[in-house]
Amino acid sequence: MSAQFVLRRLFVALSHHAYLHSEEKQLHAAIGEALTSEGITFEREKTVGKNRYDFFVDGVVIEVKIDGSPADSLRRSQRYLKDEGVSALLLVTTQRWAKNARTDLVVCDKPMKILQIKRAFL
Repeated sequence: MSAQFVLRRLFVALSHHAYLHSEEKQLHAAIGEALTSEGITFEREKTVGKNRYDFFVDGVVIEVKIDGSPADSLRRSQRYLKDEGVSALLLVTTQRWAKNARTDLVVCDKPMKILQIKRAFL
């Protein structure tokens, strides 16, 4: 499967869920459950060199951010996308800045998407 195909599949799969969380650890668990419910096999907290990817699916990194600025998120994304074993990146965030961000990007000559996730309320 191509990186674009996997990236799009992840984007669509995760955008169909609402996530109940108050901290990043809970959000990670909820995303893991969403991926599993969509039949997507993943590695969690995969370490390659100095990098630790939140989720890794067929060469695509899913980076989850609750806090931080757009600049911080982009710096980390660029560092991950420089890795030869990474073919694309999906940045999943709760941050409001993502609502107005371009969702389709090319960073380090690799595709990247930004997904602002929906939060579930009790």
